[in-house]
Formats: sequence, structure tokens, C-alpha cells
Amino acid sequence: MISTPGMKQLDREVRNSQLALEWDIYSGRVVSLEKVAPFIAAATFINETNSVSYIRKRQKLMELSINRLDSVLKAPKRAASDILINRIHNLDIELEKDHPVYTQFRELVNSNYFRFEIPVTPMHGDFLPGNSLLTEEKLLLIDWEYALKEGSILYDWWYLKFYIDIDKNYNEETKNYFSFIEKALEKINLSYDQFEAFGYAMISSAYISAYELKRIRDLKKCRKYIRELDRIVSGAN
Repeated sequence: MISTPGMKQLDREVRNSQLALEWDIYSGRVVSLEKVAPFIAAATFINETNSVSYIRKRQKLMELSINRLDSVLKAPKRAASDILINRIHNLDIELEKDHPVYTQFRELVNSNYFRFEIPVTPMHGDFLPGNSLLTEEKLLLIDWEYALKEGSILYDWWYLKFYIDIDKNYNEETKNYFSFIEKALEKINLSYDQFEAFGYAMISSAYISAYELKRIRDLKKCRKYIRELDRIVSGAN
């Protein structure tokens, strides 16, 4: 029997993958999903065994990010707090729960820190090589559970960079990608700390959502990312 949260998650993934066909930033790169069973369409491709393919897909994701800079610079801006709240509502997160993680996250998101503005664009929300398919012709994206029409592609930039840092698999292309992010933030008039705080807030919301699906193991990561977020916000006050 499929749980109600699981059905909501699956419905969101199928709906978002269909909507993304209309988003300029991702149009033509979407693998539309069929609602067969929870997560099966995405989970099939999560375990990456070919390191060469993984590196090539990572390269293509970086290229896709860089090639979309003009669209980002033209995008309307909105307070980061508004995008975070939009994300929380989209994921059906019950922030009012009486739990230390919820309390701390709620206080951070509602603080004055997130008044800074960022470009509003569609975002994939889980922007990793493991969530892509590479053909001879193009890169295709799957796993649209965390996608958002009025999010920010800045989170996709941050998320890919975050996992490159975890892998510690650097080369000239990844260094150029990091340089691209720094230069893009200057053009957007956003500090690196603001970029980092936005990223940690968004990833924390994803792990809270996973925790609500009874994935208890994700609570530990959620606490870790909220601590990083708290460190940045506290340092700014």
C-alpha cells in the first residue's frame, strides 16, 4: 500500500517533469515520467557505475548552467525568503511541528537574513549526474520531485558545486565552473555567503521532506546542513 506522503511525492515528480517541458531553462532535456510505482523511474538510474560517463554528465551539467547565465541575468528578482517559503509549501512540509529541527529551521528561514533578492527561475532541484541520462545527442534530466517553477537556478548551481566538493574530484573544468559561479554572483550582486546560505536552506528543506516520508536516516544530514546554515546566518548578525 502506497503511503499518502509517498503518493504526494510521486504526483509531484510526474507533474513537475511534465511542466519542465515548457520551461526555457530545461526544455528539451526532460524525461517525462509515467506514474507506475513510487520512484522507480528515477531510482533505476541513481547508482552510477561508469566513472567516465559520470564525469561526462557532470561536465554537461556544468555547461548547461553556464549557458543559461543570460537567462538568469534577465530574470525578475524576489526575496530569497519568498522562494524558500514557496519551496516549503511545494514540498508539503509541516514547519509547525514540535521538533528541534523544525524549530531551528523555521527560525532561520523567518529571520531577516533572507531578505536579499535572487533571480526567480525554474529549477530542477536535484541537479546531479546521477539524475541525468547521456545520449550521443544530448543530456536528459530525470527525477523532478524537487523541481519548482518559481525557484532559482542558483540552487542548481550550488547543488552541483556542493557535490563536486564532496567528491573532491577536481579538474580544470570544475575549477572553471567554480570561477563561473563567483563571477556570476558578482553580476547578480549576491555575496558568496548569501549564495551558500540559500543553498543550505534549500537542501535542508529537502531532507526535512525526506524525513517526513519516514526516512529517519536523513534527519542526521538535515541537522548537519541546518548547523551550516546557522553558522552563516549567525556570522552575519
